[in-house]
Amino acid sequence: MTLYYAVHRVKPLYPFDITEATFFVVGINSHLSTASLLSIHAHMLQKCDKNLVTIHDHILTTRYVSTQDFKKKNANCIYDFNFKAGELVLVLNKWIEPEVGWKCRPCYFGPMVVVKQLRNEAYILVKVDGAILLLKFVAFWLIPYHPYF
Repeated sequence: MTLYYAVHRVKPLYPFDITEATFFVVGINSHLSTASLLSIHAHMLQKCDKNLVTIHDHILTTRYVSTQDFKKKNANCIYDFNFKAGELVLVLNKWIEPEVGWKCRPCYFGPMVVVKQLRNEAYILVKVDGAILLLKFVAFWLIPYHPYF
């Protein structure tokens, strides 16, 4: 039993369920007779093979387009953050990955304040209240923190 089902007593509706359901809907408008509505629902329940092929092709095409757009958009996006002393950063929470339920935990913790950068490009950080952390943090675990004003 999933947590969602335990709380709500219904199975979750995933985005691919919605996409699949919308492909089966044809000819729905605001004024339908009961017979027309039943026939449309019966058609949707049949999950015709040609509809499933159409859905598969559409989703596959959309994924390829999305992948190409992502590659084009992020082609030159290798970020080399060089944090200065006093900047606010978030730290990647690497210690949650092997645990059960890690997806529900925060990916980053902080904000933290950069004290200094060491020669090996690791950073010494302090909490916002001034408590110094004994760990050193590698650069690729840090991202800039932008507070909302």
